[in-house]
Amino acid sequence: MAELLRALGFEVKTADTGQAVLDLAAAGRPDLIVLDVYLPDLLGTTVCHQIKNGHNRPPIILTSFKTFPIEDKIASAAGADALLRKPLKDEELTALVRDLVLGEGS
Repeated sequence: MAELLRALGFEVKTADTGQAVLDLAAAGRPDLIVLDVYLPDLLGTTVCHQIKNGHNRPPIILTSFKTFPIEDKIASAAGADALLRKPLKDEELTALVRDLVLGEGS
């Protein structure tokens, strides 16, 4: 995923935990955040909710390997702009990034 975003021209920073994502978001103004629902320390929905309630509100794409219909509702309630199922398809991520960040939606 990071390589694909770099190929689209984005500077990419990675984090292994929800707290690290929160720290990165607080330290800068990301154009986009992509994070997994299931992080080692926090749920991605919790991270998403905290970021969306802050001053900096970048688009957030949550990813999940689970396919429960309730996941969509939970992601939406947390403020996520999209929920993508794993394994991610490059063309799906590219289209979503172009829509959310670059305003090139169809």
